[in-house]
Amino acid sequence: SDSLSSGRLNGLRKMEGDFSTNISITNATDENREVWITLYRNDGEELIRYSMEIESGMVVQGMQPFKNRANEPSLGWGYAMVEGEKGILACASVIDSRTNDPVIVPLTR
Repeated sequence: SDSLSSGRLNGLRKMEGDFSTNISITNATDENREVWITLYRNDGEELIRYSMEIESGMVVQGMQPFKNRANEPSLGWGYAMVEGEKGILACASVIDSRTNDPVIVPLTR
């Protein structure tokens, strides 16, 4: 209950063939929750804002949102803002396409 439910995911990367980013949202409550995600270029330009409905007790992974939601297959660097209610847990993974190694990106204030 003390975890961040809203904040920023820094250091996200999308380079076609090199790096991809996924965003994971967990609803740790017994009620459905709506979560808003805004994707940005590294210079602060907003790309898209969208919502996801997360059912109670579920984990939803948004696969490659820069490519699939913002139509940016080779963005370079970016970040995301997550707006959720208490009981929402968010993180991102940045995957190196050559090694398939993920790096977990925690939500920060």
